[in-house]
Amino acid sequence: MQIGLTNAPRYPCQMLRVLLAYRARADLPVAVSHEVPAVTAALAITASRLARTDAQRRIALWISSHDHVVWNAWPSVVRLELTECPWHPSSFEEDRQFLLAVIDELSAGADLEPLQDRIYLPTLRSFLPQPLEVARILLVAFAIEHARHETAFIWGYNGGAAPTHLVRCAKHGVYLHANGCIVEHLPLRQKFRFE
Repeated sequence: MQIGLTNAPRYPCQMLRVLLAYRARADLPVAVSHEVPAVTAALAITASRLARTDAQRRIALWISSHDHVVWNAWPSVVRLELTECPWHPSSFEEDRQFLLAVIDELSAGADLEPLQDRIYLPTLRSFLPQPLEVARILLVAFAIEHARHETAFIWGYNGGAAPTHLVRCAKHGVYLHANGCIVEHLPLRQKFRFE
């Protein structure tokens, strides 16, 4: 498949990368994108904005901790794995509905203003439909018995430890992980005259 100039990758070696997976169900698709770092940041921004409970805030922080820049993942190996999300049996269905609401919000054109200096937003929005559609399929299919409970796996990208406090970035509104802000770590984009 050839990529036209308007869809050309922004980063070195950039191609379709896995954004979200459900390893326990190999029969299901994986969500992929050209812009995994920016899509992950968009998920983190939207989850941070919608989170109302501590469990939801921890999920937002878990998404933020998958910071591709901090983990030097160009090409991306840092992906969201549903079995490693901080699920809790007592709030599982509520938390699943929360993540589905995050997907719905992004699909409906959520405010991604914190990313405007990092990526041309119309380009990012063009990359969202396919991975969000697959993410919805994976979330609906996810079974709580596949959830991992080892702290080191769940919080591996947060220094291996569960967060002791939940703090949002004053500039971008996203929950901060052990290494800072997922949005702040994205490279600044070059602006063109036609924008």
